[in-house]
Amino acid sequence: MHTYEMVYGVEHTRQSHEPWLGETVVAQKGEDMVIEEEGRVAAAFKPKAQPAAGIALLCLDVILIAGLLLLPGPCAQHGSPDNVPSCYWACRASLGVAAIVAILAIVRIFETDEGERRGLSLGCALMGVLVALIPGVIIELCADPTMSCNAIMRPFAIGLGVCIALVGGIDLTRRLLALLQ
Repeated sequence: MHTYEMVYGVEHTRQSHEPWLGETVVAQKGEDMVIEEEGRVAAAFKPKAQPAAGIALLCLDVILIAGLLLLPGPCAQHGSPDNVPSCYWACRASLGVAAIVAILAIVRIFETDEGERRGLSLGCALMGVLVALIPGVIIELCADPTMSCNAIMRPFAIGLGVCIALVGGIDLTRRLLALLQ
């Protein structure tokens, strides 16, 4: 069953994509639906936003950003003031990617186009993988495994990055399977 929101604010639910008697429905699955009667537009509907995955992605991302900013993450400077540890840059890179995920998640919450929903879910899934790979794989952390960057920041970023990737991947897979049916 597909729920559409009428442009003028009246909801209507259709069980199928078959045209109503004497009317022509001009739409594809997930797109705006226009009902024409005798050559004129009788009603125009648009698909409703489905914000569940976007809200879940945004919540995970807010936790990631708050954790990277508030938990003891990157180590203090080693030696001279000019010597900034690589874990500092790993934390900053993770924050940058998390900011991109936040933007994608906010857009995903309000998006009504099915193709763009799939694209945003794919983008969030790939960014989640990137967040998980930055500390330790893409940017090396300190050599001492007891340092806060290895003991706290790395597992935290990996765990939430994997969760973001899973939510985005599951939403994308669900949408692709619905498209194939």
